[in-house]
Amino acid sequence: MSTSSNVVASDASPVNVLVPSVGGFPSGQVGKAINVQNWSNANCAGDEYLEISVSPQNGALLTLYTLSFYYSRSAQGPNLIRVRSSVDNFGSDIFNGAITAQAVPYQSVSLSLSGLNSGFTNNAGSVAFRFYGCQRNQINGSMRLDEIVINAQALPVTLVSFGAKPQGEHVQLSWETAWERDADYFDVQRSADAAEFITIGRINAQGNSNLHRYYGFTDGHPVDGANYYRLRQVDTNGQIAYSTITVAVMDNLTPSLEVLGNPASREEIRVSVRNMHQATYRLTTLTGLELPLTLVDQSGGVLLLKPNQPLVPGVYLLWAEAGTKRLIQRIVVN
Repeated sequence: MSTSSNVVASDASPVNVLVPSVGGFPSGQVGKAINVQNWSNANCAGDEYLEISVSPQNGALLTLYTLSFYYSRSAQGPNLIRVRSSVDNFGSDIFNGAITAQAVPYQSVSLSLSGLNSGFTNNAGSVAFRFYGCQRNQINGSMRLDEIVINAQALPVTLVSFGAKPQGEHVQLSWETAWERDADYFDVQRSADAAEFITIGRINAQGNSNLHRYYGFTDGHPVDGANYYRLRQVDTNGQIAYSTITVAVMDNLTPSLEVLGNPASREEIRVSVRNMHQATYRLTTLTGLELPLTLVDQSGGVLLLKPNQPLVPGVYLLWAEAGTKRLIQRIVVN
């Protein structure tokens, strides 16, 4: 079984079945397999299984990504293997498959856990797996398991969102965490091909928090075309995890309109605009009533729009039009 730091894995525990002292660990596909006997003749007894579990340590949250293993049987062993987990109280199979009588080579399986059930993400407690031998030929037949590997991380941060948007000639990155434990810092990394990344900045993490925290970083020198970004999360013990990759495209064609600060103030609205040359701007209510605006140019593709009268709290629509291009942003005023 393979785990990362801050994760403890249990030994394989037989429940109402037997790992014999003689012949309990025969040759497997990779090393020594565990030999599980004394399956009843019932079709699939729910109280007979081999169980393993993983647990987070030091207050971290556990996320599991994959479960893989090799399996086989003796000539008289179970014909079917089932695997269930504690995330749904062992109520449904995450895998079931026929077991051939041939001992070597062993059959293999690799299960992706991230898409199966949200219960495999951000667990404060243990996650257990149970292996069942079903459709037995004889009570003394064996099911054999080898090289059970769980890929898991106990992350220092629960990342809620991560995004990147062009703002003028820059790219603004923002991310949100819902939970942090012994988090040290975030390295902001950029790539032109989503393969080779370089670090372009570092932001200190909150450290320990059960509240939502918000972070931002400005890339002042993005490359032309696609800019791929990811976060390298590092905790105080040196454990590393990477975020998903997000992309921002810097070109001379794609129009964009982004409100800077939403909810906006009653007196002014700041927006970032790209590829909307000589655009006209209109502010309307949801019912279509147009409200006069004064446009103030600022540097770096940022514009300041000032209503002629302070806005009443509510929801408005900002329209940007340049030729056939039209963009609309929803604005909230408190």
